[in-house]
Amino acid sequence: MAAGSSSVRILIKGGRVVNDDVTQEADVYIESGLIQQVGWDLVVPGGAKVIDASGKLVIPGGIDSSVHLQQTFMNANTQDDFYSGTKAALLGGSTMVIAHVLPERDASLLEEFEKIRAHADAEACCDYALHVGVTWWGPKVRREMEVLVGEKGVNSFQMFMAYKDVLMLKDSELYQAMHTCKNIGAVARVHAENGELVHEAHCPVYLVNVSSVSAADVIAAARMQGKVVHAETTLAHSALSGMHYYHQDWAHAAAHVIAPPLRLDPSTPDCLLGLLGNDIINVVASDHRAFNTKQKAMGKEDFTKIPHGAAGVEDRMSVIWERGVVAGKMDENRFVAVTSSNAAKIYNLYPRKGRIVPGADADVVVWDPDASRTISASSQVQGGDFNLYEGQRCRGIPLVTISRGRLVCESGVFTCAQGSGRFYPMRSFPDFLYKKMVQREKTQRLRGVDRAPYSGDIAAVNNSIRKESASPEGDVPMRASTRHVGVRDLHESSFSLSGAQVDDHIPKRSSARILAPPGGRSSGIW
Repeated sequence: MAAGSSSVRILIKGGRVVNDDVTQEADVYIESGLIQQVGWDLVVPGGAKVIDASGKLVIPGGIDSSVHLQQTFMNANTQDDFYSGTKAALLGGSTMVIAHVLPERDASLLEEFEKIRAHADAEACCDYALHVGVTWWGPKVRREMEVLVGEKGVNSFQMFMAYKDVLMLKDSELYQAMHTCKNIGAVARVHAENGELVHEAHCPVYLVNVSSVSAADVIAAARMQGKVVHAETTLAHSALSGMHYYHQDWAHAAAHVIAPPLRLDPSTPDCLLGLLGNDIINVVASDHRAFNTKQKAMGKEDFTKIPHGAAGVEDRMSVIWERGVVAGKMDENRFVAVTSSNAAKIYNLYPRKGRIVPGADADVVVWDPDASRTISASSQVQGGDFNLYEGQRCRGIPLVTISRGRLVCESGVFTCAQGSGRFYPMRSFPDFLYKKMVQREKTQRLRGVDRAPYSGDIAAVNNSIRKESASPEGDVPMRASTRHVGVRDLHESSFSLSGAQVDDHIPKRSSARILAPPGGRSSGIW
């Protein structure tokens, strides 16, 4: 389908429209790339393509908030560029991705951003945005962050407390980066949490790659204390355990090497899904970074050299539906929240993205909750020769994917042109993160009291206090000793470092018999 096909008229009839807060039976009419009407008995122009969604769900297109496309990492090039990666996303039901720009140390953030933009504009099939990594710190980085937010449509920066000497920032640098994020209204994505830094910077923080229940407990406790903290986990951490590292096949074990590593406790994935279902964790991303077995084999003698990452952009929606909704961990509304709406709110895209409502971008998926598919690397579109979810049968698949009003996928047939996607600028100061903090700072600001001046009597000053003689010129005057009648001067003390005390003149007794302990005799309770 041509890139200019956004003017196609589409009427989706008979489905159940699912948003993050409500489900309703309604028809959806799409024209000029936007959702025009939602409801019953719609009056629409002739010539519209009609899609029968009877017995199906009509949901907002997924937003995958962390993908790594056309990137070099740990001496290996990812298997997906922006064409194959966004094509896989659309086939899996995601209509927008947010990819990463990771400049090398001392490199320009702006130059790397422009380079990735050029690749993506020529190749992407769906809407995309970019996170920019802060991999070093200096005045130039601060200035470029301001330019990226003010002029380039970036509103999120990722800071790392891992990958020492490559991506990791020192604590002092992390503090300055977060403080800058707060001043320019950006989202501070942090690979790990330093609670004291979060408190000092007064910055909303978005914790990524949450992989353990203990980490989620810290997040829940921080929220109870009123901190503005949100969290993202990955598809792999919410579906798999670290027991795969003990597999007899080295290639199988190496394929599961990601960062942070999968947890050995087999109950962790179910716990993370439960936390997604209960809004302790807000978003699930694929963190898609595809490598093949040959690339993983660079670490066959030293596992620390295995490139970190796995594919998942194509499978994210179906796996979360199967393990979340079908398993009873979340309902259909919460599914929409963790796969689309919450990311839209956090990155200031809502309600243009992440919601089925008139005026929103026509990013819509007709979802069949009863149909199923078996995941296999042999049939996947995403890169890599291994799939972490190989052989898993998933109920819940996208039948139709519509991106900005373009019918791009229908019954597994892909009809979207390379380069027909577009960069989607993300505005600063998202209300979802900053509204609470701005209001809190307003209420905590010191303010004068508007009242009439005191007009009553004033007590006379006692001038009988003996004045100390003036100190010689050039000496610093000492504080005058002021004795208030009936009040002990707390600045004076009988304690002396010389060892002499005020009661030294009283004769000392050699011993004293205690008739009763302090506080009186005991009644025997203790």
